[in-house]
Amino acid sequence: RDDGGHLERAALVDAAAAAAQSGDVRSALAFYQRAQMPRALSRILAGHGVALLDGGFADVVEEALVTLDRAGFDGGPAIMLLKALRDSYLVRFDSSEAWFQLGIAAADDDDLRLRIVHRYSLDLLRRGRVDAIDVLETAIASAPSEHAFQPLLGATLATAYALVDRLNDARVSIASAMSRLSPDLPAALRTRAFHQAAYVALRCADLPEARRYAERVLDVAVPNGFYDLAARAHSILYEIEHAWEANPEHALA
Repeated sequence: RDDGGHLERAALVDAAAAAAQSGDVRSALAFYQRAQMPRALSRILAGHGVALLDGGFADVVEEALVTLDRAGFDGGPAIMLLKALRDSYLVRFDSSEAWFQLGIAAADDDDLRLRIVHRYSLDLLRRGRVDAIDVLETAIASAPSEHAFQPLLGATLATAYALVDRLNDARVSIASAMSRLSPDLPAALRTRAFHQAAYVALRCADLPEARRYAERVLDVAVPNGFYDLAARAHSILYEIEHAWEANPEHALA
C-alpha cells in the first residue's frame, strides 16, 4: 500500500502512455485526468482534440477542458482552438470568436496558426459568415506559398466565393487548391477538401466533377468514420439526382 498514492499515479501514467501509443486516445485522456497530469493531458488533447470533436466525442473533449481549467492550466493556442470549437457547437458565438482570435494571435508557428485560421474560416462559413473571405484572403497572402495548408485555405476560399456567386473566382481557386493538395496531409483534411471541390463543382453546374469528388469523399470518409463528411457527400449526390437528373429512385437511395 502506498499512502501517498505514488504507485497508483505511476500506474495511471503508464496506462495513459500505453493507451496513447496504441491509439486509444480517449483512454489516455481518462488516465491522465485521474492521475492529475494537466500538462500531459493538454499535450494529448492538443494533438487529438479536433479529431475527437469531429468524430462526435465532444463530451470527452469538454471533460478534459474542464479538468484543465480546474487545474489552472491554459494549454496554449491549440487548447484555445478547442475551446473556440466547443463554444461554437454550444452556440456561444461571442466567446467562440474570442478564443479563435486569441489562438491565432498566440500561435508562434505557421503550422498551428494556419490550422486555427482554417478551422475558424470553416466555422464562419458554417454560420453563413461571408467575412470568412477576408480572413482567408489575408491568411493566404501572408502564409508561405509552399505551405501544405495553402491548398486547404484555397479550397475553403473557393467555397466562400461560390456561396456569394463569385463562380469564376471559385473555379480558379478550387482548381489551384486541388492541383497542389499534398498526399501527405491527414485523410480528414484531404477528404474535407474533396467535399469542398464537390460543392464548388455543383454550384458551377459541373455535375460530373461534383459526382466524382463526392464519390471520392465517400471512398475515404466511410471506412475512416468521417460521417459528417460522408453525410455532406451524400447530400451533394442527392441534389444531383433530385434537382438535376430528376431520378427519384436514385435520389431516395
